Amino acid sequence: MAQESSRQTCGCLPTATAVLGRKAQGSYTLRAVSFASGTACAHERGICKLQGTSNSPVRSEQAQGQQSTGCLQGGKDKKGGGEGKLGRCIQGNGGDPEDGEATLQHFDAGSTYLILFLFMLHQVMDHKTGWEDMEPIKRTELVEVDGIPCLKDTADNWQRLWAFKARPDDLLICTYPKAGTTWIQEIVSMIQHRGDPQKCDQAPIHQRIPFIDLFPPKPFPHGLDEAEVMPSPRTLKSHLPVPLLPPSFWEQNCKIIYVARNAKDNAVSYFHFHRMNKGMPEPGNWDEFLENFLMGKIAWGSWFDHVRGWWEAKERYQILYLFYEDMKEDPAREIRKVAQFLGLQLPDQVVNQIVQHTMFENMKVNPMTNYSSIPSFIFDQTVSTFMRKGTVGDWKEHFTAAQSEWFDDACLRLLGDSSLVFRTEL
Repeated sequence: MAQESSRQTCGCLPTATAVLGRKAQGSYTLRAVSFASGTACAHERGICKLQGTSNSPVRSEQAQGQQSTGCLQGGKDKKGGGEGKLGRCIQGNGGDPEDGEATLQHFDAGSTYLILFLFMLHQVMDHKTGWEDMEPIKRTELVEVDGIPCLKDTADNWQRLWAFKARPDDLLICTYPKAGTTWIQEIVSMIQHRGDPQKCDQAPIHQRIPFIDLFPPKPFPHGLDEAEVMPSPRTLKSHLPVPLLPPSFWEQNCKIIYVARNAKDNAVSYFHFHRMNKGMPEPGNWDEFLENFLMGKIAWGSWFDHVRGWWEAKERYQILYLFYEDMKEDPAREIRKVAQFLGLQLPDQVVNQIVQHTMFENMKVNPMTNYSSIPSFIFDQTVSTFMRKGTVGDWKEHFTAAQSEWFDDACLRLLGDSSLVFRTEL
């Protein structure tokens, strides 16, 4: 296709910028890239065509409205095409969602995902043509909520978070940070889609499973905003310890999956995450970070209190408690545990597909799971990749003999009277 590159303001989503190529018929085709680049759609004579790459939940969408800035509407949830209405306008000046026709192609996830994608795109762009318009992000500070250190933005939004309304069919994935969160999220997503990776490739993991206790700076959408517009059943993510979890999760008796990782490897991974994530507090050097980790003076508080609190809560609520080391040792076995907890029976072929899809080596190069869509001025993956090693025992490359003994003593003192047992090597 001969290209005539241009930049125009989209009428359907006025805050987005489209990079266009002209077709012979005179209509515009969007050459969409990743979600983070913020391209959307363009118009000529009332025709809007939206195309996305694998980083976008939208494969191909064409809509014709009454006006050139008309309502963008999608088709019914039919594979290979179909006509219908989404029943709502997305920043449309056509005004009436009953007007216009739409053809939907290669959009397996259903029209709901189109609504969600366009909503988030509108939120993220916020009158910006690119991430370069943002001011440099600053490392945050910690603010205590009920004696537990939290990121300042989380503390500032605490009343709203505490009032969050869980639904009875919500599934919550909870971990201490860097304990295998993304791994278990992708496993759950694959189980829910019966092992179909194309369904999981519709959007990055952080869009499919909103992080409810993270409140990033504008123009990034908040996890609570994303969760509130999601249809049921929802799958949500949190790092909150038991005392800070919004009470509606307990009141609704929601199913919760918790993953715990041994303290030594968890500390190493969390240290490198602080280094690369410019939105986290300054970690200091390894020795300084390790001391703060042991004292619980880091975001989301003490690792010891966190893993113990959730271990004890599983006796009273619907909580599946998993160990990172068990998942590394026998992923198929642990995947079956998760499926059974969700009330699903998966054939061996599907379990094997999920094992392969969620192998660390595959997830590290998968743009839907490696957070490569996050701008480098926030996640500087030249300092440390988001998915770094994914092994058991990497702590040996960081701990001195004295630090290892120090940690062992702390575990014995703080967890010795519980039935929790962690493995630090396989």
